[in-house]
Amino acid sequence: ASMMRAQKPDDYGGKTLRLNDDGTAPKDNPFYGRKDANPEVFTMGHRINLGLTMNPWTNEMWSTENAPYGGDEVNILRPGGNYGWSVNEGNHPFRPDRPKGPGEFMPPLVEHPHSDFRSITGGYVFGSERLPELKGAYIYGDYDTGKLWLLKLEASGAGGAHVTEHRQLADTQIRIV
Repeated sequence: ASMMRAQKPDDYGGKTLRLNDDGTAPKDNPFYGRKDANPEVFTMGHRINLGLTMNPWTNEMWSTENAPYGGDEVNILRPGGNYGWSVNEGNHPFRPDRPKGPGEFMPPLVEHPHSDFRSITGGYVFGSERLPELKGAYIYGDYDTGKLWLLKLEASGAGGAHVTEHRQLADTQIRIV
């Protein structure tokens, strides 16, 4: 039953929460004021929401998620977004017979099969002028394989984006955390 918590807006499991400095829920949170939901819920449908980081230039929140069966994924968290767990795992059905929570499932920006990644750890949006070819790219890695990857997006309106570049930067022996 615990795997189904991520699809219930009145449960804190499998969610990203958004709070004010004083611990209260912001009134512009997507579930604020709903009797069937916790007001702190910002996004839902997460298995293991790792590597949360903000892009300081766009205020987008990036997240990575490990996947036990499908592929590890990279997401941008959108207000009220449902990321599918445990009905889906990324773009793949996991337990499609389970009850689905509110909203359409948000597909990951990219997925890595376990042949590439086995324990994605997250990353940061690169902002330095020192390496202009990396500026604005999300740089992230995998704990188990030591691989580092680059992901660049172009805004496509209405809060959407599409991938313009996605490639491996390095294959190291380092356990990236």
